[in-house]
Amino acid sequence: MSSYLHHFNSRQRTKITTFSMFRLCFWGLFSVLLLLSSEGWGQKTWTGAATNNWNNGLNWMPTGAPGAGDAVTIPNGVTVNVNNAPAVCASLTIQGGGNANALNINGGQSLTVSGPITINAGTVSGVNKIIAVNAGSLSCSSITMENTLDGTINSEVTISTGSLTVSGNITMIGGPNKNAIRFSGAGTLNIGGAISGGDIKSTTGSTVNYNGTTPQTIAINEDYIYTNLAINNTAGATLEDTISADNVTETISVGDITPGSIFNTNNLAALRGGADSIIVAAGSTLNAGTTSITWGSVAGTITIDGTFQTANALGFSGAPGTAISSTNSPAITLGNSSTIEYNAFDAQTVTQRSYNNLIFSGSGHKIITGNLTTVIANNLSISGSARARLTNNSISSALSLTLGGVNQVNGSWGGPAATMADNTNSTWFAVNPTGIININTGCTIGTWVGAFGTSWNDVGNWCGGIPTAATAAVIPNGFDVTVNTAAVCASLTINGGDTTNTVTINSPNSLSVTGAITINAGTGSGDNKVIAVND
Repeated sequence: MSSYLHHFNSRQRTKITTFSMFRLCFWGLFSVLLLLSSEGWGQKTWTGAATNNWNNGLNWMPTGAPGAGDAVTIPNGVTVNVNNAPAVCASLTIQGGGNANALNINGGQSLTVSGPITINAGTVSGVNKIIAVNAGSLSCSSITMENTLDGTINSEVTISTGSLTVSGNITMIGGPNKNAIRFSGAGTLNIGGAISGGDIKSTTGSTVNYNGTTPQTIAINEDYIYTNLAINNTAGATLEDTISADNVTETISVGDITPGSIFNTNNLAALRGGADSIIVAAGSTLNAGTTSITWGSVAGTITIDGTFQTANALGFSGAPGTAISSTNSPAITLGNSSTIEYNAFDAQTVTQRSYNNLIFSGSGHKIITGNLTTVIANNLSISGSARARLTNNSISSALSLTLGGVNQVNGSWGGPAATMADNTNSTWFAVNPTGIININTGCTIGTWVGAFGTSWNDVGNWCGGIPTAATAAVIPNGFDVTVNTAAVCASLTINGGDTTNTVTINSPNSLSVTGAITINAGTGSGDNKVIAVND
């Protein structure tokens, strides 16, 4: 019997020990998972037990300043200051209620919220819920401001000279005087999504910058006042409504930070105030559509270093109703890299003025009337189903010509009726008019012009076309040339001067010169003249 009992007790002890070990492992694993969970997705609630300083860990429950993974809650009725070190969190909620809240970012400090910010509403007249960016910086994925009971209660973000960067949307559920983005100085709002509801209250020097990475709509209404409106979005930002001198009061800039940005007017008119300006940076585009941009007085300016597209039937400028209306004659500056593109799918009159690069696209005739009094300093490109209509006896000029994406030889060009043209074409030029356009006709045959880069084998890079075995090729001072074919010429001269030249011949390409090669000297230190034959 005792043997049986001993056996029974041993078995029971084994079972109890096994169960205890299982329970210990279970709770140990649970504790680890709980710890990991709390570290990755922690909750931090402000208590203000010690000071008003965000970075004092004694002000939070549980103890410790918030980390990048913490969801932060600011209770009703407290003031919190970010004032001696950068602050971070995963989300931020300011609770509503009958007492005011202020979250102040002071002394050039920053608060980085990787997720959303929610500002709830006060419930008593005069009780506001404010995030004051001041001269610091605040970034987040989105901002939602809850509706308040009336216009005496505000939920808003204020900015003096600092910056607010929101990668997504700003949603102000309340109307005007209830929710707002409010500037008091030359601060910046960078918005990557959409803005809706509430107010935008600007002041001198402040900027709202649409800098998303997907197409954006620029919110325009009587409650949104922009001082400076910037577009830095390569996917494009498009007007929601007409711009007036009251809702954009200083400068509209396109691509001042991000080259390749696009501003679409959506065929909506834009009225600029007297001293207001528009700036299109190099590489960026303002698409004015069919509409006009009009200034309220002669003091306005528009500076184009990028591309200005117009589908206006009356032309780019020079008369009332054109894309840049001359009703009050704004000062127009076309930079060296500027391009004016006539892109309507119908006929357009081409303004007689100086251009740097000119594009005819879309379809229909692009009509040059009379003599074009100034030259196209660089390239004329015709594409799509567009045709240049060079009216009878008109004589235009350009440095280079591209037709349907193919660079062309220099000389005079026109339609079949242009009997004075060296080259006629019925695809890209209207058939009947007799006008011509001279493409670099003052050059000497065989001289490099480099209109389209460095390729030896591009017809548009040479006066008279690609050299043949009978051509005396001349490369002026300061040009680099790449031989990317089996090239030939009768002789080759590299001119001297105060800038370097390099002619590069990469294997397996070749350059055969039946006569002499002359390499003249540079005139200054480092002004080397080189023919590089590479394996």
